[in-house]
Amino acid sequence: LRLYVHTLARIRGRQRFGYLLERLKRIMQMVAQRDVFRGDRSEFYLRVVTQANLAALQQYQPRVYPGHVVLFRAEGRKVASGDDRRLAWNQLAAGGLEIQAVPGADSGLMLTEPHVRVLARRLEACIESARLATMVGRT
Repeated sequence: LRLYVHTLARIRGRQRFGYLLERLKRIMQMVAQRDVFRGDRSEFYLRVVTQANLAALQQYQPRVYPGHVVLFRAEGRKVASGDDRRLAWNQLAAGGLEIQAVPGADSGLMLTEPHVRVLARRLEACIESARLATMVGRT
């Protein structure tokens, strides 16, 4: 910017206007090119990530976890009547399954303030409980 100011100070009259106009054109071209490339790249990367996620989902085979599982579920999440939330998870949690409802309309909102504080406290309690169980198991 300092270079432009010094150049402008040396130029007079119509040349100054021409210089400013040329600089403005160059800046506008750079902005336009940058936005175009950014848009193209972001769409490309979004497509690549989406394809990778779909491939991973198709290849993923859930395995049984030998330990106890705690599932945090948003209180406001709508579930079809008669749908037992434990069915799918019970098959994978060999050490038992515990479901804890936490505030929030959905899993995304339970990760926002103030709901995430409740989730954090419950998660801390679960970690501490697991730590104590491990210590008792060693003695």
